[in-house]
Amino acid sequence: MRIRKLTPGFVLLIFLAALIGSCAVRTEDADTPGDQNGSGETQVLIESRQVLIETSDGVTIVGNLELASGVEKSPACLLVHMLGSDRSSYTEFQRKLLDAGISSLAIDMRGHGDSTADGSLNYRDFQAGEWDEVKNDIKAGMDFLRGLDRIDPAHTGIVGASIGANLAVVAASEENFDEVENTASCLVLLSPGINYHEVRPLAYARDLGHIPVYIASAEEDIQSYRGSQSLSQAARGAELFSFPGSDHGTDLFDVQMNFMDNLVAWLEINIMKNTESVVSITPEVPDESTDPEGE
Repeated sequence: MRIRKLTPGFVLLIFLAALIGSCAVRTEDADTPGDQNGSGETQVLIESRQVLIETSDGVTIVGNLELASGVEKSPACLLVHMLGSDRSSYTEFQRKLLDAGISSLAIDMRGHGDSTADGSLNYRDFQAGEWDEVKNDIKAGMDFLRGLDRIDPAHTGIVGASIGANLAVVAASEENFDEVENTASCLVLLSPGINYHEVRPLAYARDLGHIPVYIASAEEDIQSYRGSQSLSQAARGAELFSFPGSDHGTDLFDVQMNFMDNLVAWLEINIMKNTESVVSITPEVPDESTDPEGE
């Protein structure tokens, strides 16, 4: 585990690459900007599509798929929002990923945004056990990405915020345990916790093996800050980044200078790492029962 303290002025240079092409998906919207700027340079073609995905337990979730044409196959990230938010919290981040040649799918978790089954699903009504089922949204999103012709299934990652981060750990760990082909190459956890609505990722983090894990939290976001420290000890390949302030989840994008760019730079490197030789090692971790339940 490596721990880094970041300041608002911390800057990483990122290298841009043009990637990915289009594929046949169920869509409800499209936006393809032009690729000519008169300079003679090749421009990235961007396609924005709204997609509908059915989970293993029969829930339809809605997502925004961002693809860029340019190469035969590209890496891709699944983006999972925090409690009470929706996929729009990743709009700018998706554009930055495209600039780096990384496709992405931002989903509305069940009960959020447009994933409400015509109003019959509302996250405010969820009981603790129902939150555990939201991991199926993440697994469905990953299955969708891995099945696209223009996505390299061996190089996919998950970015999750708050409870979305907790669920990302659970889903990725269960896919490893089930020996799913081409599990996540890396994880990004924004303000995770030890216990959000009974979604407890600590034990699952031990089974992530050596895949790279980026964990970020604000120092005054006490519950998440403590939880992030515990998770960074449990996840063998974790790097822990701390920020001043109390901002939580994707709110970090709005207040931390260059954070999106730094995160994209990290993903450019780590999403391409070979995970075939990953071996699960269980380090000693703190007892999660000492951490209070969070939101």
